[in-house]
Amino acid sequence: MTSRERVAPVDFGELVHAHGLLARARQDGEVSAEAADQFAFARARFERTHGPIAEAFWTKDGFSGAVLTEGRRGTLGGLLGRETPPKLHVQQEWLSRSPRASELQNRCLELAIRATVLLGSTSRRIAMHLIFNILARTQALVESASTSTERVLPEQDFGQLERELRDARKYVERASEKYAQLRYVEGMAASLLVVAMAALITDVAAGWAGSSERLTVAIVGGACGAVISVLQRFSGGRLRLPADLDRRQLLGAGASRALVGAVFGATVYFVYRAQIIVVLPDVSKRIPVYALSGFLAGFAERFVSVLYAEVATLGADDFAERIPVAVEESVRATLLGPTLARWHGFVSLSVEADETADGVPRLEPLEPAQLTVRFGQEETGGRFERPIDLREGEDAARVPFALRLESDTVSTPAAEQRLEVPAGGGAALSMTLTAPKAPGRHQLWLRVSQRNRVVQMVPFALEVGD
Repeated sequence: MTSRERVAPVDFGELVHAHGLLARARQDGEVSAEAADQFAFARARFERTHGPIAEAFWTKDGFSGAVLTEGRRGTLGGLLGRETPPKLHVQQEWLSRSPRASELQNRCLELAIRATVLLGSTSRRIAMHLIFNILARTQALVESASTSTERVLPEQDFGQLERELRDARKYVERASEKYAQLRYVEGMAASLLVVAMAALITDVAAGWAGSSERLTVAIVGGACGAVISVLQRFSGGRLRLPADLDRRQLLGAGASRALVGAVFGATVYFVYRAQIIVVLPDVSKRIPVYALSGFLAGFAERFVSVLYAEVATLGADDFAERIPVAVEESVRATLLGPTLARWHGFVSLSVEADETADGVPRLEPLEPAQLTVRFGQEETGGRFERPIDLREGEDAARVPFALRLESDTVSTPAAEQRLEVPAGGGAALSMTLTAPKAPGRHQLWLRVSQRNRVVQMVPFALEVGD
């Protein structure tokens, strides 16, 4: 396995952090190739997991923003309904200062979840872009107010955004209804095909006996009648599907319609065979009679309730009331992550090797080297050193950190390293790396995380001689 294959995906918080470092370098008037490379590397790994970034909004300081990813969908995976859907990724520190903006963001994220689950590809893409536009403008509005001396959020702009969000919600509702009907019809068509094939195979196995032919046409006729009955109700607006059913539930509910019609068609056959209903003797044995009777019996499917519809409508009002609370809790957990242990100090990297004029360790091709990671309370002034400032969280005698060294060109340890640092002290950890064969300067990154949340990225360079 190559080092590229071992590179772990990044979360949105890490991407935002890399962008913030790049934005800070630009504001300071420095052309930092290191910061640009770090952001490009983080973006490449982020898109490898979530798909290409379709739209992005970054605040002026670069450490907050929103991104819309297109998701990933393979050819076979798409046909089977397995895909990485489009998704909104948000990190905004200022929204907590504005309850109205925070509520608007939560409503946007809730609507984005519904659009992801309930819509098809084209309508889902349109809805996600509409929602992203509203969310980005909300962040821009809060940012402009936070930098203003008056710090007043204009009610007129908020009212406009809320109206646009209501229009977006109406679009999602209309599109989800059409999408649900399409999936429902797909389920009916698939079930009808299965019923017809099963009946035909049974008929062939029976040797084309007269009674089996009549049973076959009655069953297939009943399934066809049920499908036509459903289509008739769709066209007349008399059949409304619950809006919160996913793809599999809709396919299953649609398939049940054709099966119900097939059961009614089979019932007609046995009623005739048992002579519970007797038609003219010279007509009752003709196949068209069974086909037509089964088809008409299939229309009785409308008197059978769909289990999915009944279940989905139970407690709908109570469920709707709980949605905002559940979404707010989910958004808070997604944006803030778990509670961290407090620690304030510096993390640095060093390699015992000769250095270039600008302080970069120099190794020979394929030369093994020992890299040391140090945590301490005092700044050493080393080139590869970054601060860690975790002032909010819980107290702990020993603070756990997870360390992973990553690079596209340098062979690094595959496993994540664990290190516990005293709350008011320091600690060190050593790991082995091997210099690449290709000469030149190679870029590495040390990802420092705590409880699955990235707290610092330390860029590191390595020079390989000819």
